[in-house]
Amino acid sequence: MISFSPRAVVPVAILIIGAVFMSSLFGCSGKFSYDKYYSKTPGLEVSLDYLKGWQAKESRNAQLGFTLVTFLIPDKKENRFSAKMALVVKEIDPGLALDELAKEALDKAMQMKEFRLVSNRQVNIAGKPAAEIVITYSTLDGLHRAGGGLIPVKERMVIRKSSGRSYLLRYENTVADFSKLDPAFSHIAHSLIIGKK
Repeated sequence: MISFSPRAVVPVAILIIGAVFMSSLFGCSGKFSYDKYYSKTPGLEVSLDYLKGWQAKESRNAQLGFTLVTFLIPDKKENRFSAKMALVVKEIDPGLALDELAKEALDKAMQMKEFRLVSNRQVNIAGKPAAEIVITYSTLDGLHRAGGGLIPVKERMVIRKSSGRSYLLRYENTVADFSKLDPAFSHIAHSLIIGKK
């Protein structure tokens, strides 16, 4: 007969409670759960996975020729920085190369406070060529918060192009929390489908 001392039971109970808590946050075995997003803009024909429970919002700026889809945590603290993901679809000159699109994204990012380039490389996402950029910078912890201090942020961008459009996927989070959702962003980047399937 196997017997357990009270000292051995407590750590095991804590371990089990921790595993159950993490499963409730991220799904079974630490995996994430997803919903499927389908673009609402006529003719855009884009779909991708996004984190279950997050809010998705699509807006179109016809004058500037882009569509923005943002994915946000629904219960984020008001006026405080929180993780976010986005897809920006922009009409471009079909002759633009991926490295030129990456340079354009970096030129905009370099205006951020304490900007630092972590990596800029060509990759394959779901069998398609893409540019991947990782940067860090500092931003206010709440845009409208009086006296809000700067916090360090990490951002990962994946850029694809097809038929006269660029597709820029972005994930940004605090440096401290970035790794928590980075695997989910990798899944989302691989789930992007351009055109009818």
